[in-house]
Amino acid sequence: MLLQQLVYFSKVAEYQNVTRASEVLFVSQPTLSRTIRQLEEELGCALFERKGKSLTLTESGQLLLDRSNEIISLLQRTQNDLQDLNLAETPRITIQLRCIAGLFYDIIPGFIREHPEIELEILQNDNIGIDHNHFDLFLYPADAPLNEPDAFNLLREKIYIGMAKDHPLAGIEKLQRKDLASYPFIDVAKNRYFKKISEQLWDKNLSRKELLIHSDDIGAIRRMVVRHGYLAEIPEFTLTPEEQSGMVLRQLEDVEMHRYIILSDNTARPVSRYAALFKDYLISSLVRRGILTQN
Repeated sequence: MLLQQLVYFSKVAEYQNVTRASEVLFVSQPTLSRTIRQLEEELGCALFERKGKSLTLTESGQLLLDRSNEIISLLQRTQNDLQDLNLAETPRITIQLRCIAGLFYDIIPGFIREHPEIELEILQNDNIGIDHNHFDLFLYPADAPLNEPDAFNLLREKIYIGMAKDHPLAGIEKLQRKDLASYPFIDVAKNRYFKKISEQLWDKNLSRKELLIHSDDIGAIRRMVVRHGYLAEIPEFTLTPEEQSGMVLRQLEDVEMHRYIILSDNTARPVSRYAALFKDYLISSLVRRGILTQN
């Protein structure tokens, strides 16, 4: 029996639905269903009663859930105790960063000044799907706030239409969706998190834009906007002020485009005290800036 199996089982028990649990865990539904079946085979008992898509814990399942919670809690305490015994080692926080890079890199120098003993590892591989063995905290976008125990709704981020300062639309203060019709867009690649949010926004609110180029590099998107007259969707906190040089960001007047930024712990392993320190610092920084979402 593996710890990851217990974490997956606990989430399915919490939501009583494999589909919802798979979304929270960022794993595929077949993978999660297979893990539960393997766990039941290994233990020799049914853990859930299945009624359509709804799952209810059996007596054996409830016992395993109680013990799983004890095991995860014990691992958390053990990890903290081991960190105390190994103070000579440099403590590290690994963060999966899928959004708000412009804002994030403006915040972390203050944390380093307060905690110079802590090393930060920031991973920005934005492909959908994550390695649960290699992060402490996860920052990612969603199209709506999440009401999950392991998810903190950090902020609501506007999505602008980005264009060069000399673009024909740059002088229009009250930009509307009809104004975009005759201009080409450069869009994020299909394997990016933002692509999923973007498609939902356009499907719900807008006519389909003219897409000629897809890219997974925000730097390349910025260059095509500034140098070659393309339009692009630019989230509010993605670029630093320096990176926005040469660009104009306009909100659409007739439809509101935004996304929500979520901070999650790694549900596959206990949260270290160092990760908890950074989480508190990040939230406090957003409070000071007046942009924290009310959870």
